[in-house]
Amino acid sequence: VDIIKVVKTLKENGLLELFFKHPKQVELEFKSNATPIFFVKVLNDALRNIGYYRIVTKEASLDNTEFRWVITFESEYATDPTILQKELLKSSSYIVDVKKETPTKWQYTIDMSKSHLNVKKLDVNVDIKLRASLYPYWLDAQNVKKIRIVCSRNNSWHPYIAYFDKNLHLIKVDKIDKKVYDATLVMPKNSRYVKISDLYTMKNIRGYLIIKPRDRR
Repeated sequence: VDIIKVVKTLKENGLLELFFKHPKQVELEFKSNATPIFFVKVLNDALRNIGYYRIVTKEASLDNTEFRWVITFESEYATDPTILQKELLKSSSYIVDVKKETPTKWQYTIDMSKSHLNVKKLDVNVDIKLRASLYPYWLDAQNVKKIRIVCSRNNSWHPYIAYFDKNLHLIKVDKIDKKVYDATLVMPKNSRYVKISDLYTMKNIRGYLIIKPRDRR
């Protein structure tokens, strides 16, 4: 059964009410076979992109085959499964089942067997500009060996670079406790993602960073 097609049909025929008369506590339960840290990162990014910033973890559990994550938040409406699916598709993640237990309590089963982070993918000799942000920069560097980072002069960047494998297991961290305007990163073996931030605060990056991928893997 294409559960999202079913939900869409119910919406179009006025059989699925998502809005409340006043804000209520909404509870979402997610289940998946992905590793916990990867699963939470993908879901957190998707939820933030559709407007949910203040979520609270109510429960999390892991058995041999499944990770379960329960979150709560205040909202005037329940999460629309069709909108959530559209966002999850950007990371090749698929909702395979939805259960509405009450108007404010929903359960989702998500297939993440082909998932990846919905972040900028680096290609050799294709430069990108990262502007000031309150959040660390995540990049998919699976195709490159080296990354040169050039920083604008109005920054006070103290590099904090973390490297992760495809399941977001931490491989290595590079920290430099001084201002840096030009740095070259060498991707460790088996790494895929790199997180670029500041040792103290992202507010130190007031201008931009130019990312210059070099050398194909």
